[in-house]
Amino acid sequence: DLYSLAAWEGHLISGHGSGLIRVWNVATGARDRILEGHTHVVLCLAVSGTRLVSGSGDRSVKVWAMGAGASWPCERTLVGHAGGVYTLAIWRGKGLSGAGGDSVRV
Repeated sequence: DLYSLAAWEGHLISGHGSGLIRVWNVATGARDRILEGHTHVVLCLAVSGTRLVSGSGDRSVKVWAMGAGASWPCERTLVGHAGGVYTLAIWRGKGLSGAGGDSVRV
C-alpha cells in the first residue's frame, strides 16, 4: 500500500494507504521513524529544506519539521480542499497543492 515517495539527506520517505508516513535510512535499510497524523491515504510528498509536506485523501496538507531528533513533529495542518490532495510542489518558498475537484491552493 505504497502511494508516494520523497528523498532527503540519506532518507527515503514513503506515504502509505494507512495514512502513515515511514522514514527509512538509505544506508542501513532500517526504518528510522513513523509519522502519524493523516486519517487516510498519503497521496503525495514534497521536501523543501528541512520541511516535509504531505498531502492526503483526508483532504489535508501537513508540514513536518525534519531533523536529527527521534521525532519529526507536525508543525501545521492545512485544510480547505474539497477532495483528496493528489499533488504538491514547493515554488519560491511557497507550497502549492492540487486536489480532486480541480482545486489548487497556495
